[in-house]
Amino acid sequence: MVFPKSHFAGTLPMAASVAILAGCATGPVLEQRLGQVLPNDASASYDAPSDTVTLSKGGSSVVLAKTGTVGAASLFGNAGDTSNALYMETASGKGKVVVFSSQDTDLGLVGAIASRDAEVTLPTSGTAAFNGGYEGLIVRASDKVALTTTQGTTCLTANFGASSISGGIISRSTSAADIVIPSTPLSAGGVFSGPVTGGQFSSGTASNGRIAGMFADVGAGEIVGALQLDHNISGADFYEVGGFTTVAGAGVCP
Repeated sequence: MVFPKSHFAGTLPMAASVAILAGCATGPVLEQRLGQVLPNDASASYDAPSDTVTLSKGGSSVVLAKTGTVGAASLFGNAGDTSNALYMETASGKGKVVVFSSQDTDLGLVGAIASRDAEVTLPTSGTAAFNGGYEGLIVRASDKVALTTTQGTTCLTANFGASSISGGIISRSTSAADIVIPSTPLSAGGVFSGPVTGGQFSSGTASNGRIAGMFADVGAGEIVGALQLDHNISGADFYEVGGFTTVAGAGVCP
């Protein structure tokens, strides 16, 4: 599988661990992180008035200007494209996800952070389908270069009576297999995380895939989250990190 090299180029650290952090009422109600080990002082935030994304860790930070759109996401970068980000939010604006990579010596970040700023109470019975977009970055492990972006459609089915959620990410723009999200426990606060399968490219395999998501709005009509996969393609290692937003509507994964 050959990827076209885009302006996403640089040295990116790679890892595949997960951290989940609970927020408080004065900030995001909840924040979920996937990707490299992200220390507590690392953040990725979008500022609407300036239309910028800021990546920070400790005393270091970089401000990324909007450079365009990719699929359903806004695309951000700095002058040398040493740092990049994809930003999406739910229709209500209550759920947000930033996917990012930075080769900055002081930052050295790659991952995705999803957040919500609304308390959520889920129904106790019934099911609901959710559909929306998925946007991600593909990183080559050998030289830590972000080669391209990847897009897809996220489809989820919540079973409120069973407190579970399942589905997949389909119609992937990079000709990769569908990502399968098996039945995953759903908390009373609308939070879920667990392994995923599939997602491999031709002549390749995917492993160590994980998803982390949450209902984003008061009416439980939106979901926001993040996903990560490790790929092996024709013997070479790649890393994928992405984010998704969905809204309740008709349809389920095929």
